[in-house]
Amino acid sequence: MKRLDRRMASFDSEREIHKQNLTVDLKQLKANLANFGNEVASLGDRWDTEQTAGIAADIRRIRKELTMFRDRAQLLNKREKLFGKPPTDYSEIEELSSRLAPYELFWLNAAEFYKYRERVISEELTIEPRELRERIMEFRQNLERSLEHFTEEATPTIHRSVVLVIEEIDEFLGSKWLAPIAGS
Repeated sequence: MKRLDRRMASFDSEREIHKQNLTVDLKQLKANLANFGNEVASLGDRWDTEQTAGIAADIRRIRKELTMFRDRAQLLNKREKLFGKPPTDYSEIEELSSRLAPYELFWLNAAEFYKYRERVISEELTIEPRELRERIMEFRQNLERSLEHFTEEATPTIHRSVVLVIEEIDEFLGSKWLAPIAGS
């Protein structure tokens, strides 16, 4: 009987350790999300189209980290359930995701356009001209959609960057690489 009591005491002790670990993990995730909010907010200060590839890489990294935070939050909610606690609300993850979306729309499409343009100019791209034009037009449409968020009043520097890339797309659409298929 003493052996059973010792074993039960050991289980209770382990359970308390796991509860404490859960509390620490919950606080850590909340702190990480708060810091991460600043990183998403700082994207508003980045507007230089010369840095498009780097900004797009940062946005991909941020999206990946947000996905990891979402997965971590789901795991912690499951652990809370095991201890009979109500799950913690992580609505800030969805809010950060929503705030990131317009930057993704702009920077990832701009980066793709620049890659396509460079590959066409250097004749490394083996794609049908009609398909190329369709993709370039898709990039342009996505950039126009991003202007719904990046208004001239709210974010003038990013707005100008989006307009600049759209102008570059229009110029490329009229270039010798795509002009012959425009009329067909």
